[in-house]
Amino acid sequence: MPDSTRPVRAVAGGRLHRRLRGGRRIPAVVMLGAPLRRGARMSEPIVHIGYHKSGTTWLQRTLFARADLGYRRLRFTQDGVDVVRLHDFDFDAARCRDEMARKVESCASQGLVAVVSSERLSGNPHSGGYDSRTLADRITAALPGAGC
Repeated sequence: MPDSTRPVRAVAGGRLHRRLRGGRRIPAVVMLGAPLRRGARMSEPIVHIGYHKSGTTWLQRTLFARADLGYRRLRFTQDGVDVVRLHDFDFDAARCRDEMARKVESCASQGLVAVVSSERLSGNPHSGGYDSRTLADRITAALPGAGC
């Protein structure tokens, strides 16, 4: 288990350096950020909208799924259904906000930062992101302080 006072390093592709065109080498080590202090509380979740093909799955599996680094990934739901799947007439900001507030408070009581992360939050890539605005409005309505 990593020391809670040092950042964790991950090596991209199992190599310490990546070659660019022309033979130039750059470090491929990714710093995941300063770890959280044990017992630190955060009442607002991190919202990562995760554009498609930008490394979101890697972040979700390597960083956001690790309680030892101080994070817990949450599903963005209303009545147990993913918010991105709800029809416009079924979305209720107050019910969603209450459900998410309970989840975030549960994380905070354990000293963990709640993270809502999904590629789908950036819109549907197969239709030009037609619902991007709707999803941004839902995030803003259900997660106050998310800053969309």
